Amino acid sequence: MHRLTRTVGRSLRFAPRGSISRLNTPLTSIRHFSVPPVQKDDHDRNEGNDADKKGGMLRGLITWKSVLLLTVVGAGAWVWFDSRKREQMDKIKEVKAVGTASIGGPFSLVDHNGRPTTDSDYRGSFMLLYFGFTHCPDICPAELQKMAGIMNRLEKVGFHKLVQPVFITIDPWRDSVSQVRDYVKEFHPSIIGLTGSPGAVTKVCKAYRVYVSKSGVVNEAKEKEDEDYLVDHSIILYLMGPDGKFIEFYSKTVDEEQAAEKIIGQIRKAIAIGEGGAQGDESTSLWGRIATVLSPKTDKA
Repeated sequence: MHRLTRTVGRSLRFAPRGSISRLNTPLTSIRHFSVPPVQKDDHDRNEGNDADKKGGMLRGLITWKSVLLLTVVGAGAWVWFDSRKREQMDKIKEVKAVGTASIGGPFSLVDHNGRPTTDSDYRGSFMLLYFGFTHCPDICPAELQKMAGIMNRLEKVGFHKLVQPVFITIDPWRDSVSQVRDYVKEFHPSIIGLTGSPGAVTKVCKAYRVYVSKSGVVNEAKEKEDEDYLVDHSIILYLMGPDGKFIEFYSKTVDEEQAAEKIIGQIRKAIAIGEGGAQGDESTSLWGRIATVLSPKTDKA
């Protein structure tokens, strides 16, 4: 017994300290532990109930009656907006109709062959008119090229002889008769170039509501011009009727094809008016003469 005790003591002497404490722990003190289930507290349960309530309220609000009401309100708003837009367009048309009479007027200039010419010389023909200057670097050449393209398109339907393209310079200080002649012939043979005295050119620009801005000066001998000499102007093609009255204009955004189609439409309209005699004796004579000239070609067109 004593020997056994010394053996056990020797074994315990070399054993780790932790193992000794575990050996001294009675078996009855060892228990089994398990993780209890996580339970929601009152705050979480309240949030879930609120979400359910909101979902139920939302489902209650979205009914077929509410959808129908929204549809009716939306349709009414669209009808109101459309009617307002139509009213605005009608007002714009009225303004354009009132403004047409103030564009255009008599003028007395000189053509590119040196012959005096007036607006009356172009009666009986539509006049396609552009204001520019021969020293213009890019805009004027582009617009005159568009004018030439329009005339080529009119020729395809036989209407080119009814439209006279005209170029009027806004820079008479530099654009002489010979300068204008050499300039217009580069674009189309039917274009007539006009120049004149500064007073006459200024008058016609005002009559056609052309914006012109000039800075710098040119001396009378035209030997030397100011380095800061600049000219700015509006970019518009005017269509004048055979009676000399303004019909419509084509801005830079209207291309060659669109402008030609519009002019063809105006010519066909003029022919129809002349045949119907809807404009009175004087206009009927004018439009009727156009219809007589074009009647053999109109059927082919």
